Parts: sequence; C-alpha cells; structure tokens
Amino acid sequence: MALELATKNRLACLGGQFQFRGPIGPAEMYWIEADCKGKGNEENWEEYVLRANREVLEIFEKRMQETDFDAEAMGWQHIQKAIEGKIITDPKDHLYFVAYFNAEADTVGRVAGEETASQPLGTADNMRATWVTSAIAGAVFGSIPPAITSSESQLVQNALMVLLFASMIVGVIGIGQLREEHVERKRRGLGLFGVMVESGDFKRFLLPTWGRMLVWFISVSVVALIINCILT
Repeated sequence: MALELATKNRLACLGGQFQFRGPIGPAEMYWIEADCKGKGNEENWEEYVLRANREVLEIFEKRMQETDFDAEAMGWQHIQKAIEGKIITDPKDHLYFVAYFNAEADTVGRVAGEETASQPLGTADNMRATWVTSAIAGAVFGSIPPAITSSESQLVQNALMVLLFASMIVGVIGIGQLREEHVERKRRGLGLFGVMVESGDFKRFLLPTWGRMLVWFISVSVVALIINCILT
C-alpha cells in the first residue's frame, strides 16, 4: 500500500482528499478529508512519520466506512450521465484518495499513480504551471484587453475578463501549487490566507512563481507590442 511505501522511505503523509477520476472526469470532494496533525516540537522525524501515516490511515478507513460515495457521486451531473450512458457501472471503481507527502527536507512528493492504480490510495495529475503555460497565459493576457475595449457587449466583456484572470491562475500560479499551499497552510494551522515564512518556503513556492511571472510579463509585452503594431 502507498502508506507502507511512504513509511519505508521516511515520507510523512500530510493527508489528502477523495476524488472520482478516470473516464468520468474529475470530481473532487475536498470536504471529505483525512489529514494528520502537524509535527510536534518534541517529535523526531521517524516518530512523526509513523504517527502521521498511522493517523491518516485511521481517518481514511473511517471515511471509507462512514461516507456514502454512491450518494456523493450522484451530486455530479457528468457522473450521472456516465452511468446512464453505461460508460461506467459503479463510480466507486474510479474513486481515488489524493495524498500529499512531506520529506524530511520539507520537499513534498507523491506516490506514483502507476504503482497505486489498483489501490484506493492514488494520486491525481499535478496540474502545475510551467514556463510554457505562463507564456501562453501571457499571450492571452496581452491579446484580451484590445478585444475587451473593442467589444460593445457587456456580456462579452465580462466573459473576457473572467478568461483574463483564469489564465493567470491556471497558467502562472497553477492549480497544483495552490493545492500544495492549501495543504501546507492547513498543516501549520495558518488558515486560508495565512502567510508561510518557514525556511524553504521562498525556494519552494515564491521563487518558481516569480520565474513564471517573468516569462508571463515578457509574453504579455511581446504580444501587446505586436497587436499595437497591427492596429496602428
């Protein structure tokens, strides 16, 4: 099982959430969690790994027993359609537990999905932003403002504004990093908007984002300059 591999490799499981995945598409149940308590000051790393992984397993088993996942699955229209269209028969066949792990050097890792595909404990796509996605987001950002100003439809303008900011969140910050930061804030008890200032946070979260923002800014500038030359 994934937690056994994690313990053997001295990885502490921070917890995770249940999701439906596979041919039915993603359906993330963030309200059904199995998280451990943060590392105590008196705990050494080995003690923390054993306790954290044991706590997550206990809560995981409790959630599996108490939760009506069939009812949860019916809360998504695309899963209902998948069952009606006989794409799937039992949504629980596509139930995964997306787990987050912490190494002693404060490096978060994940157990490979190929190794745990047949287990309830699995992983999701990283959905992380890259320099390529940042460049694409910059191109979108640089091209949308002229479209907004030239459109007379308020509905079109609003839709373009939503696309504008969505490109920033997905392309530059990345859903994967947002999830990782959310788990870390919960682990440290900081709340939704808590500021993380521990050693390693700058290199782990801020520096990569700033690098992608630089790529985004260059892309915005280039596209905006090209559009300006075309329009003038």
